[in-house]
Amino acid sequence: MPQGVTNAPSTFQRLMEKCMGELNLKEVLVFIDDLIVFAPTLEEHEERLMKVLNRLKEYGLKLSVEKCMFFQTSVKYLGHVVSQEGVQTDPDKIKTLTTWPVPTNLKELRSFLGFSGYYRRFIEGYSAITKPLHDLTAGYPPAQKSHLSPLPSRLSHLRSLLHSKPASLKSLMDPRQTSLWRIVVNQ
Repeated sequence: MPQGVTNAPSTFQRLMEKCMGELNLKEVLVFIDDLIVFAPTLEEHEERLMKVLNRLKEYGLKLSVEKCMFFQTSVKYLGHVVSQEGVQTDPDKIKTLTTWPVPTNLKELRSFLGFSGYYRRFIEGYSAITKPLHDLTAGYPPAQKSHLSPLPSRLSHLRSLLHSKPASLKSLMDPRQTSLWRIVVNQ
C-alpha cells in the first residue's frame, strides 16, 4: 500500500484484524502495524506467537526483525508501558509534559492540553485541574502560568492502572456542576 494515502491506516487496520481473526483481543492486540502477543505463561506465549506468525505468513505479510521484540515482560505501546502488573505512563512522555514550556499563545495551549489529555485517566481530578486552561482557549491571554502549576506536580505522582477483572466491575456516577463523571471500578 502506498504511503500517504488518506485511508491507508484504516485499510491496513482492517486487514490486520481480518488476518488475526478470532485471535485479536484474546491472544494478540492489533493497532495498525503494532502487534502485542500476550499470555499467562511462557509456553502459552510461544504457542500464541507461532499462531500469529503463521497467520501473517498465510496473508503474505512480513515482519521487520529489527523492529520486533520477543518474549518481553514489559513493552512501550501507544505512549504507555504495558506489563503483567497493568498499564503505566511512558516515563519519557511524562518528562516531556513536566518540562513543557509555559504556553504563550492559543496554539501552544491547545497542544499542551491535547498532549496532557492523553494521560487524563492517570491524573486524579484532571478535568478540574485543567478547567481554567480550557476556559482560556476561548481567548488566551499570555502569562497564565499559575493555571499550569498543579498539573506538573500531579504528573510526578502517577499510579499504574491495573488490568480489569470483569466479574468484579462496579459503575459509579456523581453529577457535579463543573463536571460529570462516571467510573467503572474493580472491587
